[in-house]
Amino acid sequence: MNTFISDIKSYIDAQLKKGTKPKLYTKITQVHARKGFPGEEIITRMKNGLQETKNIVKKGDWVITNPDGEQYIISKDSFVQKYEQDSQNSKQYRSKRVVQKFIPVNEDITFMAPWGEKMTIKKGGFLNISGYQSGDIYGIQEDEFKKTYVPCDENGEIIKHDKKTLMLIATKGKIK
Repeated sequence: MNTFISDIKSYIDAQLKKGTKPKLYTKITQVHARKGFPGEEIITRMKNGLQETKNIVKKGDWVITNPDGEQYIISKDSFVQKYEQDSQNSKQYRSKRVVQKFIPVNEDITFMAPWGEKMTIKKGGFLNISGYQSGDIYGIQEDEFKKTYVPCDENGEIIKHDKKTLMLIATKGKIK
């Protein structure tokens, strides 16, 4: 059973008061991306079938498809900040390795995402709290997070060099 969180900022405050320490991560995989069509509905569905959320494209938004197929909407400003086009494949985009802050989710939760729709994150997932002050808080399921993000320092330098990370770095995060 999911716990509904009516105020996600208060929930995060409580987690931080309990001693949860935000950790820094950077995305290293490549994604497919396209300009969205205003009014287009995108349902973010995980590889396991879980519907995480849905959102409606606004003018200028981009639609991202991660390596496992889940799609989501990102604003033009955020897209430009986080991604750059792959010179060898115009439909793939590399992460610019922006440093982001995350805290783990220790229970199944549902909350209102910044775009006004419910978002469900299962225990083991992560909340991106990089935009905490502005209310831009969203979640990522555990499997998708572990396949696309790695720990980094405040400069974006990767600090965990396990076999999976080294393979992603070697292939520049390309989607197979």
